[in-house]
Amino acid sequence: RNGNVKSIVAITRNVTERKRAEQALHESDERFKIIYSQSPVGIEIYDADGKMLDINPAGMEIFGIERAEDVHGFDLFVDPNITRRLRKKLAEGKSIAFESVFDFELIKKNGLYPTSRSGQCYIDCLITPLLSSGRSISGYVAHVREITERQKIAQALAESEKRFRSLIEHSADAISMIDAHGAVVYESPSTRNLTGYTPEERMGRNGLELIYPDDLPVVRATLAEVIANKGMVKDAQFRSVRKDGTVWWTEGSAVNLLHQPSVQAVVINYRDITHRKKAEQALKTANRQLNARLAQIEQLQSELREQALRDPLTRLFNRRYLSETMERELKLAKREKKPVSVIVMDIDRFKKINDKHGHRVGDEFLTEISKMLQSHARGSDIICRYGGE
Repeated sequence: RNGNVKSIVAITRNVTERKRAEQALHESDERFKIIYSQSPVGIEIYDADGKMLDINPAGMEIFGIERAEDVHGFDLFVDPNITRRLRKKLAEGKSIAFESVFDFELIKKNGLYPTSRSGQCYIDCLITPLLSSGRSISGYVAHVREITERQKIAQALAESEKRFRSLIEHSADAISMIDAHGAVVYESPSTRNLTGYTPEERMGRNGLELIYPDDLPVVRATLAEVIANKGMVKDAQFRSVRKDGTVWWTEGSAVNLLHQPSVQAVVINYRDITHRKKAEQALKTANRQLNARLAQIEQLQSELREQALRDPLTRLFNRRYLSETMERELKLAKREKKPVSVIVMDIDRFKKINDKHGHRVGDEFLTEISKMLQSHARGSDIICRYGGE
């Protein structure tokens, strides 16, 4: 009561667990940062609307991105490399996993973000929605691996003791296997749909006998190169002839597996690309027509520019060009401290020529005078028709 301290009450609490939790959280955060920045897998983080917030270095390398800022705000739901069906699943809060061809030309064509890469690559992608406690979507995280090399190796070394029969028999593409001498040792069932021949009819026959004659030399040379090089893979597009005589465009990929004990053949996977070739030809025709039209427009624009600056009769520069040029020439002369000479001339008694011989002769006279002036002028001189004669 008199202000003297009689006692001090101290309350202590054990915060060891809290400190441990804080330390564990800090360590976890540091581990995440290390994993995120050093992971060989591309990691992309998006907000709830599908707008990109960040991408790690591996992801930048896969997609040819030099600065992460260039893709901030990129919309996951407008990526042309993700199908509409997969986008719908994402919007429903479902994870999606897929392998696909990633087309960098589509990215450039649609102006989605700057990339240093071109052409196509194969990717393996897993996109997972991040759900809040209320089960609403708070964001998305994507894990991406480039598997281009893996795809090439898988295509080149695909083999099994049963020659992949379970897969081959249900494939829309056809598979042919030929020995080192070019004889057919196996044809998949799909060959009948593509060529009209049954697999049994093709056994033991020359593997090139269905090639269109004009394309045979190139295909024969390509196959010889494949046979001569162990493990080589070669792609080709050529025309083939069906059993009924119709010609169709073929795309084939040959891999030399003669050295593989379980295969001992050159494996050729081929498909019908006739519709694609027709579409490509139609596109080329449309491009040619468009280029011709653009050339016409450019020619017209050039003529219009000439008409705006040239006198239509004498082909000398007109009064408008003189006005624009005079100011520029005077400034240039002033800067370089050089004189400028201006000669103004007319044709005496020109009216009498028109009155006596007519305007057509007068026009011809003006044209000849113009030619004479041009023939005596220097390359740096400017001759203009100011008006009349």
